[in-house]
Amino acid sequence: MLGGHLQSGERDQSVARLDETSLEFARCHIRNFYDSDFFPKRFEFEALWANWAEVLDFVTSRDTSDLPAPRPRLMAAPKPGAGYRVVHQLDPIASLIYLAMAFKVAPALEAVRAPVDQHIACAYRVAIDAPRGRLFGDSTGYEGFVDRCQALARTNPYVLVTDIADFYNQIYLHRLQNVIATADAALAEFGNAVEDYLLALNARVSKGIPVGPAASIVMAEAVLNDIDQLIQNQGFTHTRYVDDIRVFSDSDSKLQGLLQEITTYLYEHHRLTLAGHKTEVLPSEQFVERYLQSPEILELQEAHSRLRGLSGRLDFYDAYVDEPWLFEGPPDPTVIQALMAQLVARPRLDLGLARHILRRCRQYRVRAIIPALLPRLDFFAPVMPAVILYLDRVTTDGFLDRNLGAIAALYDSQAAKYPFVRMWLDHYCSQYRRCMAHPRIRAAVMSGSIAAQAQGASALKDIAWVRRHKTEVDNLGPFDRRQVLRASLVLARDERTVWLRGLLRNECTLVDRLVITYLLAQ
Repeated sequence: MLGGHLQSGERDQSVARLDETSLEFARCHIRNFYDSDFFPKRFEFEALWANWAEVLDFVTSRDTSDLPAPRPRLMAAPKPGAGYRVVHQLDPIASLIYLAMAFKVAPALEAVRAPVDQHIACAYRVAIDAPRGRLFGDSTGYEGFVDRCQALARTNPYVLVTDIADFYNQIYLHRLQNVIATADAALAEFGNAVEDYLLALNARVSKGIPVGPAASIVMAEAVLNDIDQLIQNQGFTHTRYVDDIRVFSDSDSKLQGLLQEITTYLYEHHRLTLAGHKTEVLPSEQFVERYLQSPEILELQEAHSRLRGLSGRLDFYDAYVDEPWLFEGPPDPTVIQALMAQLVARPRLDLGLARHILRRCRQYRVRAIIPALLPRLDFFAPVMPAVILYLDRVTTDGFLDRNLGAIAALYDSQAAKYPFVRMWLDHYCSQYRRCMAHPRIRAAVMSGSIAAQAQGASALKDIAWVRRHKTEVDNLGPFDRRQVLRASLVLARDERTVWLRGLLRNECTLVDRLVITYLLAQ
């Protein structure tokens, strides 16, 4: 088994291996998109790409049970309004392995989902485009979900609204294996491999898939197939966006009975529970007013519509979309400013609209939203990745000259106290020497995490910092250790080479060895 020997009661996994095709897809996906929706892309991938033949040989020559599965990096990311979600970033080699696994099972899992034309499983339909590294089609399906809700509410007097509590983190891994094996008997052995790999990532905990990687979307959608079947078999019409379920009927009592059935089934067969505060049966008129036609929602729908008219397409909740050919041309700054004002006037952040505005402005380096964005970091904290990716795209020396004071003030915001937000803020500021020259920013970054300090030391060419920390590198976790290794580029080549070659004489993980080899070649 991964990371150790078989324990009592564990099954002996049959041979299962990944192939070059699946790994090439994983590389293409990560290069074109991200390894996690919630974290900066890890620089170690540069080392993996530079030594790709060795990576391919390492992974394809081993059974999946012998592949490394380091524990993921995890943080609590803020949600709009209140609350947090636990999000993950896998080690680079694990990111490749997990995504390659998803690529192998995705077509079979998609084939057993409810057909697209039934408008039941609306979210993230698999449509693999290998040359572009895409797992899904051009739409996330959210608009179709809303349209279906509107249509069914017109013909049914009652609606059951519910969703699953902490869905991704509670998925039972053996049930995922069952789904894969049921979808295609030829994949039964590989389903065992997927389960065991996720168990290894979870330190043998049998529940939960990583929140952030695109591969997890494939796995999560597959787990809900039998819930769709259960509802259909009871004679109800429904639609679903991931775990957000809407069931329509002519009877309140019938829906109450179905709710009991779903609750029992989810617990007995998936060990999942419904979110009580998000579950209710209500008349369709109230459903439409509350969920589809409240003044706030109508106003935001109008904003979405206006933005769609500017771009030709709107992705509501898809942070993986970042392709220039999707957009017809640069947005009108006055319209963008109006939409931004409308967005920040609301008491709760609209995630989809915020992400889309930031993506559009990022694509064409539109800076018109800066006055509305920088003073409101607390409000935009739930979309911090999109904020920083946007800022990074529009940053120039002139931009920093004009906005350095406002950027430094971000460290005094309430949001900067969240480790998740602070990670992104440090990641942005530590890249730029002009930022690091600002006393407030420098003090903040150099008192932050080792990773932030290492990147700041690189920007400042702080040889003393690197020399102080390179002697402690063996005591650091993998993420921080590799950041210190990367910072060694500020040292003279001779000094760096002697140190890095010395590290190669020690026992190294594959990624550490490839990172050192990559740095030696710089």
